[in-house]
Amino acid sequence: MAVKAATLNIRAFVGDRRMTIVFDRGGWSPRLFQKLITDGFDMLTYRKGRTRKRLRWEFREHRAVLDGRQVVYQLADHDIRLLGGKLELREVVRVLDDGCHQTQVVTSRRDLPAIGVRAYRGYFRRALVSGGRTRWPSVGHLATTTARNRVAARWPTTC
Repeated sequence: MAVKAATLNIRAFVGDRRMTIVFDRGGWSPRLFQKLITDGFDMLTYRKGRTRKRLRWEFREHRAVLDGRQVVYQLADHDIRLLGGKLELREVVRVLDDGCHQTQVVTSRRDLPAIGVRAYRGYFRRALVSGGRTRWPSVGHLATTTARNRVAARWPTTC
C-alpha cells in the first residue's frame, strides 16, 4: 500500500513530531483514517457522501484574522462516529450565508479551535490550486461568539 510506505518514510524523516495528513474527498476511507491515527498521525479531509444537514441552532459565529484579513464563519462543531462506532472523529461544518449550502471537514485534531480547522483545510486547498505557493495562514486573534440571531435572520425557510 502506497500510503503505508509513505507514512513509514514520513515518520522516519520527522521522528515523533505531530503530523497531519490532509486528504481530498477522493481519499475518504474511515479504515485508513483509523490506521493513520493508530500509527500516530492526525488526518483532515472534506466529508464524502450525503450527510444530514445541521440545524440552525447548531451553528455559532466564529471570527478570526487570517493573513491580515478579518473572516467570519458560521460553524457547527461536533463529534461523529464511523465504522460502527469504532472511530470517533471531529466534524466542523460551515454554512454559507445563504443558509443552505453546508461543507463538512472531518479531522482527528481536537486541539484546534473550529475556525482553525476551517483555516487549515482552506490553506491546503489554496496550496493545491496555486501549485504550493500559498503561505501558511497566520491565525491571528480568534474570537467566538454565539450570535445565533444574526445567523437565523439570514437563513431562508427552505433551501
